[in-house]
Amino acid sequence: MIKLVIRNLVANAIKFSHSSSKITITAEALGNRLRLSIADEGVGIAPEHRHKIFDSINFTVNGTNNEQGTGLGLNLCKEFIKSHGGEIWFESELGKGTTFTFEIPGVEIETAQINQEKKKQKA
Repeated sequence: MIKLVIRNLVANAIKFSHSSSKITITAEALGNRLRLSIADEGVGIAPEHRHKIFDSINFTVNGTNNEQGTGLGLNLCKEFIKSHGGEIWFESELGKGTTFTFEIPGVEIETAQINQEKKKQKA
């Protein structure tokens, strides 16, 4: 489910960005939580639409190349993150871009497992 959330957020960042702009993905461990952010330099979200972003009503806006969507993706992201005991939010400035961020618990266990795998691969 988390992979689907990341894929959807990256796809949206691409959809609402111009071809010459960049998308930045950052992740950090905060105690036993993971915080992941996907930031774009795209068109941003109009203030009058912000309250609709995670709504269960299908809300959609065409992308920078007139791409269409179903309006379901961000609501599903919210539900998936919530089902993992996390939270998701965004910050946006019209004409400058949007950053979607989510936090989920359980990172210490997963980080330890990843570190063990890396040690095995080096050996």
